[in-house]
Amino acid sequence: MLHQTEINNLPHAYHIEHIRIEPNIILAPMAGVTDSVFRRMMLRLGGCGLVSTEMTNAASVSPKALKRHHLLDFLPQERPLTMQLSGNDADLIANAARIVEQLGADILDMNCGCPSPKVTGGGHGASLLRDLPKLSSVLKAVTAAVQIPVTLKFRAGWDEETLNYVETAQRAEDAGIAALALHPRTREQAYKVVPIGAVSPRCGVRWRFRSSAAAMSPTRWMRSSACAIALPMA
Repeated sequence: MLHQTEINNLPHAYHIEHIRIEPNIILAPMAGVTDSVFRRMMLRLGGCGLVSTEMTNAASVSPKALKRHHLLDFLPQERPLTMQLSGNDADLIANAARIVEQLGADILDMNCGCPSPKVTGGGHGASLLRDLPKLSSVLKAVTAAVQIPVTLKFRAGWDEETLNYVETAQRAEDAGIAALALHPRTREQAYKVVPIGAVSPRCGVRWRFRSSAAAMSPTRWMRSSACAIALPMA
């Protein structure tokens, strides 16, 4: 857990490649919540330097599907904007990534953290933490497909017996991921309120990697984490 002194000493702004994020708070993607209206409301409050669309299944990123669900609609005043995709088929996600870039996203975020059975049951979200070679192939396909920065949201592991957040971060960097966002709970912990001692440590990712990093708020403070705080990297 970050102490107040550490939070006070964090830089007010940082970069994901060429994109400046100021202030250093990211509005996390939340299904059914972070639509264009909500994002603009948060930006008017002045507390976020980066906002995100809702998580979108890569299979639903097609001209026909986009006209139906409008999950990736946005207005110019929302920039910088990241669009988040989920999926487990490298070719499918790479094609969706190209469409997202054409739509005008500033950043593409890959979801490897959603614990929902509907998502993990299809091999998406946190399910990829159980197959890191497959995750690597997906991330490499996406970074090769687009010119915009690609980021990754992930959890500490599937459960307490399989904490693999350091290896996940290493593989992400090897694949060309520009920034990492670590949710310190496991998939099994989902969104439960757990004691701080039961929240998996994130120090390895914070200090050992070159990419920009963000840490989701530990749940002793709140039941669900709507924002991430940017952390400086060594």
